[in-house]
Amino acid sequence: MLRDVLLPALETNFPNRGLRTGEPTDPIAVFPAVHSEVGDVSIYDDGNEAMVSVGQITHGHFGWTDPNRTEAEIAQSVTDEVVRFLTDLFADRIVLWKSSGGAGGWWLVGHDNSLSIMDADDFTYLWSGPVPNPLRQNAG
Repeated sequence: MLRDVLLPALETNFPNRGLRTGEPTDPIAVFPAVHSEVGDVSIYDDGNEAMVSVGQITHGHFGWTDPNRTEAEIAQSVTDEVVRFLTDLFADRIVLWKSSGGAGGWWLVGHDNSLSIMDADDFTYLWSGPVPNPLRQNAG
């Protein structure tokens, strides 16, 4: 069900991004990288959630577990969240980070990111490519 709602939304919202589609258990959607250090965006259909991976940097889970929602409502909510994330990612409004130990994450530019566990030594990226780590710049 999720795939049936998500793929048309991705095709409509991102028509010029080179979307490739597939079938579970493979990624159901892949957007090719614009920078090799960032990597492709791969989207997996995990039933009531979508897992979105950005290269080897990080991944996130977009899902709903509300028992009062129908499968169609859940699919639409997940789709809306994934489209919002990708819109911000492709517009370079999301900073991606990864540590040398393998942890990673992201935060939205201009928002309170105090809960992020990013460190001054982590590698940081926008969709368009590597960027200086803002914590390293502020460390003095």
